[in-house]
Order: sequence, then C-alpha cells, then structure tokens
Amino acid sequence: MNGSKEMIADLIRDAKSRFDHCDIVPVLVLAGRTGSGKSSLMNALAGRLVSEVGVIPTTQTPVEHELAEGGLPLRVVDLPGVGEAGRHVQRLEDMLGSLGRAHLMLMAVPCPSRDFAYERELVGAVQAHYGAALPLPCVVACTKIDTAPPIKDWRPEALNLASPVSEKERNIADWLNYVERAMGPHIRQPFGGKTPFLPCCAGESWDDAENRYGIGELRGKIYGLLPDAARTCFARLDRALCDERAADIVFDHARLAALAGLNPLPGVPDALFIIPIQVGMLIRLNKLYDKQFSMDIAARFLGPLLARSTGRMLASQLCKFVPVAGSLAGAAVAGALTYSLGMAFHTLMHGGTWRFDADTLMKQTEKVWNGLETGRFLEILGRKTGISFPSWKK
Repeated sequence: MNGSKEMIADLIRDAKSRFDHCDIVPVLVLAGRTGSGKSSLMNALAGRLVSEVGVIPTTQTPVEHELAEGGLPLRVVDLPGVGEAGRHVQRLEDMLGSLGRAHLMLMAVPCPSRDFAYERELVGAVQAHYGAALPLPCVVACTKIDTAPPIKDWRPEALNLASPVSEKERNIADWLNYVERAMGPHIRQPFGGKTPFLPCCAGESWDDAENRYGIGELRGKIYGLLPDAARTCFARLDRALCDERAADIVFDHARLAALAGLNPLPGVPDALFIIPIQVGMLIRLNKLYDKQFSMDIAARFLGPLLARSTGRMLASQLCKFVPVAGSLAGAAVAGALTYSLGMAFHTLMHGGTWRFDADTLMKQTEKVWNGLETGRFLEILGRKTGISFPSWKK
C-alpha cells in the first residue's frame, strides 16, 4: 500500500460514512417539585452555571438547556416543578411531550421531604400512558442531604453512609431508606430491575466542589444507563468516564479489526479492511475530545501509519497461508495493532498538549504495542468476539 493523498481521502470517506454518526447527543429529562434542587443539580452535573438557582418558581413550561459551550453537548429538558395545586394535569402533558425524545429521566427528591404523593402520581400516570412501565430508565437523585439534622454538621469527605455512625449519617441513611421504600415499588423500569436512588449534594454553587457529594457517582450511573450511542458526549463531563469511554471505543474497534482480519484470502491486504476501521476509531476518539478529524489532520499521520504498519500487516498476511490458526493469528495482530493505535491516540489527547504530529503518535503506538500484555488482551478480545485467538508471539 502507499500513502497517496487519493488513497487517504478514500479511506477517510469510507470511515466517515461508517462511523461518523455512531455518537449522538444525550437528552435528559429533569423532573422534580419546586425547591427540589434541580437547578443546583444540573449545574453540578455540568460543572458550570447552566440554570439560575432560586426559590421562586419561574419555570412554567419545559426549558431545554443545550450544553454545547466548552465541548459539552448535552440537552437537559427542565420540566416545570410538579406538585403545585391546579397544575398537575398540565405538568403531566409537559412530561409526556418531553419523554419521547429523551434517553433518561432524572427525578430530584429533596431531603428531608417524606411526602412523595405527587411524584408517585406523576410516575404512575406516565406508566399508565405507556402501558405498564416507564419508556426510559429513571434515576432518582436524593438531593440536599446536607440539610439533614444536624444541619451545621456537614463534612462530605468524611461521610460514611454504608456504615453510618454519626447522628448526621444515621439521619441521612434513615431518610434514604424511607425514600426507597416509599417510591421504589411505584417506579417500573423499562427492562425491569431496581430503580437507583443516589444520595447527593450539589453544593452552594456550581463550582463548590468542597461541599459536593455523590455527583461523580450520579454521573457514572447516568452514563451506564444511557444508550451506547449517547455515552461519548456525556463522558466529557467526567475525566474517569472519558477514560472508560475511550477504552470502550478502542476495544470495540479492535474487535472489528480482528474480525476483519479473519479475511482468509492470501494476497488480499488486511489493510484494505482494517485501516478504515482504525480511521473510524480516531474519528470517534476525536469526538470524545470535541476535536474535528479533518483531512489535513488525517494526512499528517495516516501516511506514516500505513508505512510503519506494513511489516506487521505483511506478517499477519503470511500467517494466512497456515489454514485456520494462521487466519486467527493474523486477526489477533490486526486487533492488537488497532488497540495500540487507539490507546496511544487517547493517551496523547488526554495530555492536552499534543498537536497531531505523526512521529509522536507512532512512538506512543510502539510503546503501547511493546508493553501490551498479550494474554490479557487476547482474553478480552475473545470475550468480545466469541473466538479463541492464538498468540502471535513465540
């Protein structure tokens, strides 16, 4: 293969057509009564000021917040506060109109409230409208746990709700148990299972990290319940989620490359099948970091990538002359190369200072390749493909 501009352009077009639309912007519906801490919760989740915080209910119709500034594409539909007398029917209509385009419902329940009649009625009406269960996953955020008595005793870094000892911890734990008993049986998830109830405190302002509690865990739970296509954009909210999402993307494309490497025909270059998969992986990793994968950037290092991978691709090609085992070994090489490239790209992007130069990427790829734990990699690859791959190393 050669690194001509025409071939690179063809590879990028092929990859874009296959992978450019794999990721979508997540849409959350945020529900809760007035004073439940929805605005503070939304600001804490986003890590910025998205919605003004106040006790005066100003939201009369659903407000959609587009969190696109600063690379956080996320849509949050903030529903009017439920529970006000005479407005329940309208609130229900608003809820039903918003659920059809959302991926997850986040319901805020404030501590120390013990009256959940309106929340239960609202959820029940939605479930009745859709037949039996909710049409999308629901997470209950148990907000304002810092207000549990004694109010002045708030040390989130020392809070132990798993084994409560202090008066504050016991009061929070008792309230959480009550919330779950009072609401849990009334919420039916779309695919069964228990509804997650997560304790949290958003702090006094969006940047009050010192007094915050449970926001990272809440992000993680939301991430896990989102459809796969909506996870890339959401992962930008949290560094740990970004690492997790990058690993998922890289292993997904390593799996695809290994399956493409099973092409059993000697003389038909693996790279014709595998390079578009690798380019697609880089496109998706760029999206994770809110970067554009332009033709100029691709041309900067795709040519050297093709040139430097020729030796290993040739080795995997020669493996195919050995029936069955040869094809499997070649496929394992294809998967490992793709994994090494993806993790190298992720590491450099995560550093925040890389300028897309080919030499640095190739050196980092070699570093990952040389440090690869072959047995562990093949074990994971086998689980993801259902195929037992032999090692290519002697």
